[in-house]
Amino acid sequence: MEGSLCYDPPSGCDTTGLTLPVAEYETHADGSCAVTGGYVYRGSRSPQMEGVYLYGDYCSGRIWGLSQPSPSVWSSALIIDSAYTISSFGEDQAGELYLTDYAGGRVIRIVGPDAPHTFADVMPEHWAFSYVAELYSGGYVVGCQSTPERLYCPDRILSRAESAVFVERGQHGALTNPPYPPPASPTFVDVAPTFWGFGWIESLWTDGFTVGCATNPRAFCPDRQHTRAEGSVFFLRIKNGASYEPPAASGIFADVLPTSWYFNWVEAAYNQGILPACQTSPLAFCPEAPLDRAWAAYSMVQARSIPAP
Repeated sequence: MEGSLCYDPPSGCDTTGLTLPVAEYETHADGSCAVTGGYVYRGSRSPQMEGVYLYGDYCSGRIWGLSQPSPSVWSSALIIDSAYTISSFGEDQAGELYLTDYAGGRVIRIVGPDAPHTFADVMPEHWAFSYVAELYSGGYVVGCQSTPERLYCPDRILSRAESAVFVERGQHGALTNPPYPPPASPTFVDVAPTFWGFGWIESLWTDGFTVGCATNPRAFCPDRQHTRAEGSVFFLRIKNGASYEPPAASGIFADVLPTSWYFNWVEAAYNQGILPACQTSPLAFCPEAPLDRAWAAYSMVQARSIPAP
């Protein structure tokens, strides 16, 4: 049988001794192919899901919630139509539930449809929701806009000036202002005292996290977009200290040459969970690809070991 339906033979099958399902859906329509069983939600972050059994479909990415409003009565409702390839569900010690996205190689925490959110552009279904929420809760980020609605701009590429704020808060904790008083004379020719990130960039220099983007004259390139390779350096040093130097790499990435300045850095970032690979076959890191603010949030959580999925 398949669900409550006969399979072979297609009709008139013997159901003696079988317990038929309390819920089912058409697994061969609308992009569906195979059910992935889950867990009953017993966590505290999404109280509206208490006691609901979650299950999904591997191909369509749809997730349903099954509840029992009264004895012998079961109700199943679609919670979210996601783009994930749901290969499994998991549960942590606090009763929070997760799904594994086979195609994306990610583990994603599931939150209720009415879960509170801080940023209008990072809703609970966004893959980086938990990482951004944890950083905001801890005072590490304030977003890219506060009015008329608070935004995080998760897809915007992180600039080197913005990265200075990320790194310094990662080093010193949730700061409102730069940790050190600004110097009388600027260290970098392209970062004037009137620039919004002046104090943060100077603090980054004081802490030994940067040497700038050029040495003669010394420049920082504050508006230049951050790459995944540069992010690897900063977030590894947040995790391991400003003097950290990575071990010799073995060369696991197809797109990272041994002659590249970041050869050791990106492999260390991958091995320490700072950033995942961008491609699995062949394994690639995409070191020159830009680092957006969503992935920066992920890297910060990993580097600081902040509790998140």
